[in-house]
Amino acid sequence: MQADLLPAAEQLRDNESAALSDAASSAELAGIVGAAVTIVTGLAALVAAVWTHRRMARWFRRSVNPGLALTSVLIAALTLSAGVALLSTASDGSTAGNRFTDYLAVTHTRTDSYDADGAATRYLLMPDDGKGALNKAVALAGGDLAALGTDSDAQHATQRWQQVSGKDLAGIVRSADSGDFAAALAQDTGTARGQEAFDFYYYDSALVSLSDTRLASFRDAMSAARSDLAGWTWLPWVLVGCALVGLALGVRPRLAEYR
Repeated sequence: MQADLLPAAEQLRDNESAALSDAASSAELAGIVGAAVTIVTGLAALVAAVWTHRRMARWFRRSVNPGLALTSVLIAALTLSAGVALLSTASDGSTAGNRFTDYLAVTHTRTDSYDADGAATRYLLMPDDGKGALNKAVALAGGDLAALGTDSDAQHATQRWQQVSGKDLAGIVRSADSGDFAAALAQDTGTARGQEAFDFYYYDSALVSLSDTRLASFRDAMSAARSDLAGWTWLPWVLVGCALVGLALGVRPRLAEYR
């Protein structure tokens, strides 16, 4: 269990966590880099289109060239909309990363809480050596809970933990220290209301609910990041095609007049 199964389960959890975290980070980075490249390229194309429009106006003494004007408007629209979409993707990617961090905090809290729950049983088996480990595990789980934030679900889990640690686990220690191991064991394994196994179940259920909520928030943010770019596999090509058509319609007739 300790040498193979638990390390393998932890490695699997860490691998999945790393993959999801990398996905969120990649979405943020891709959005920032894409927005920067798009804005720079779009501005360069817009400057070129405006310069061409002015040159054509001077050469042929016409104040407005409809084709080139349309091209300039399309380039500006494409640059602005693409930049906004990519920056929104970066923002949603950053949000997803933060929400995934919040979700991981709950999973770590559950792990440390189960360790504290097991430490109580180990203390009954090894009272001389297990008390320090129990106190350390309880303190670690309490610290994890304090870092979960102040939202209502986190506070509900904290209140449940106060019942487990402040009453149930403390009662186990008191009974064991007084030599009443039968009462300590009953408090540790009993499933009646007010006993540790009963209270820990409802505490863990509160953590599961909080974990599910935060995981759903992460998935929503990732979905929003993907939807920000919906349609951009074909829309830029359509707009660029329209801009090229407008450029041809603006330049070709003027060159024909010149000839």
